[in-house]
Amino acid sequence: TGSRRGLETIIESLPHLVKIIPQIRFVIVGRSDNDSSLKQLVTSLRVEEYVDFVGWVDVSLFPSYILSSTLGVCPIHQNIHHNTTYANKIFQSLAFGKPVVVSDCEAQMNIVNKFHVGLVFKDRDAKDFANKIVKLYNDRELYKTFAQNGEKVIRKVLNWEKNKRILSDIYDNL
Repeated sequence: TGSRRGLETIIESLPHLVKIIPQIRFVIVGRSDNDSSLKQLVTSLRVEEYVDFVGWVDVSLFPSYILSSTLGVCPIHQNIHHNTTYANKIFQSLAFGKPVVVSDCEAQMNIVNKFHVGLVFKDRDAKDFANKIVKLYNDRELYKTFAQNGEKVIRKVLNWEKNKRILSDIYDNL
């Protein structure tokens, strides 16, 4: 829940989103020193009833949170690390058939655009994030397409069984 993870962007989008999606719920799993700041932001925007701070949970519980969600979000801020690495939460969401909405960090954006599994919003832009959420909310066919594509790409391409052979071949040919 550290600042670089971009949760503020989602919280800042909620006053707009609750007007369109009154049943919206943002569940934050994890914790950091930034939690008090996040909670203050939630209070100042008066969106307490739409945000759940779950705190730290055992990794064995992650699937239950993903299954009960509608989509996965990865609002991480652009930096050298985030532009060159992948957030596990993207693949976890896709594996459970959940489309993703990600910031325009290069690595995340490339996965979403290459495999058509979600939407990309401009880093730190709460309005753009909200627009992407509303688009998926209003376009159920697009949502279903992204969900199906996500499950398929995890099964057929983005999984260890497929990629370990490629990696092994690379090492064998060094």
